[in-house]
Amino acid sequence: MSASPVAGTGMANGLVEQLNRIVWDDEIERRGLPGRIVSTTMRYLYAVLRDLMTGPLNQRAMSLVYTTLFRSATARFFRFAATSAYPAQ
Repeated sequence: MSASPVAGTGMANGLVEQLNRIVWDDEIERRGLPGRIVSTTMRYLYAVLRDLMTGPLNQRAMSLVYTTLFRSATARFFRFAATSAYPAQ
C-alpha cells in the first residue's frame, strides 16, 4: 500500500469527481425548466471558478489589457507623427 504524497489528495480527488458528476450529469436537467436553470447556472459558476483557480482566465485578462495598451500607444504615436509632419497654420 503506497502513501499519497499529499495528505488528503485521494479524498480531494473523490470530491472533485463527485462535483463533476453532479454538475455535468443530466440528472438535474431532467427535472424540467427549474432543473435546466439550476444546471446551467451551476455549470457557468463551476467553469468560472475553475478558470479563476487554474489561471487561464487571469492570463486572458492580462493579455487583453496589454493588447489594449499596445494599440492605444500605437495610435497615439501615429497621431503625433501625423500632426507633427503637417502642422496646422
